[in-house]
Amino acid sequence: MKIIYDSTYAGFLNALSKSLEEGHEEISAFESEGLFETNFLISSDLKAAEAFENKIEKISPQALKVIRLLWLSESKGFENLALGYIKNLFKYGAEGLNNIQNIYVAKSDRIAKKVLSEVHRFKGFVRFSQTAGGLMFAEIEPQHNILPLIKGHFRTRFGKMPFLIYDKKRKLSLVNIEGKCEIKNIEPDFEASFENDAEIEKLWLKFFQTIAIESRKNEKLQKSFVPLKYRRNMTEFRIK
Repeated sequence: MKIIYDSTYAGFLNALSKSLEEGHEEISAFESEGLFETNFLISSDLKAAEAFENKIEKISPQALKVIRLLWLSESKGFENLALGYIKNLFKYGAEGLNNIQNIYVAKSDRIAKKVLSEVHRFKGFVRFSQTAGGLMFAEIEPQHNILPLIKGHFRTRFGKMPFLIYDKKRKLSLVNIEGKCEIKNIEPDFEASFENDAEIEKLWLKFFQTIAIESRKNEKLQKSFVPLKYRRNMTEFRIK
């Protein structure tokens, strides 16, 4: 029997817990095809989810981190990868996470590293423009759901200065206003009127051109540091 959850993080944890307890072999989100074909739809229970998180953390804090990163990765089939990872954890304990021959451990660690790598890149790739109202605004389109992971970095960087980072792919906004930094399921609905935006872009271009040494230009190496998929939201690559 397949366990179907409601696409929330709590529901995901509930599905992992129930599958572990009852020996189910497959987990899928609500959008799964064949929803009513010998499937079990599980409701979201926050308290049960927190209890299961605590249970994992007692065995291995690192394992809980990997489970959270798998969730944020949004990789195809991450639920069943997480299920195999959890089964290995509960069977062998924290020592089981050192078994890189285990396909679930190896794949989970690889995906977790990819998510963290993208987080590291976006700490330097996000480009802001200031609106006429003084809000610092940026758009991103990451492969993974990284807003929760970059939240602390930009909150510390900007302090009380208002900013909004909009994830166009997921239609989620990281908003820092009046001392509160939260992720909201909203799309910016303002007409973006930026103060001196052209001047800011020119400064970015000048900086980018200044640090580039023509004789050492290496397009292949540059692409490895700044992949093409990130460039459409970076000022220095948008300017012609």
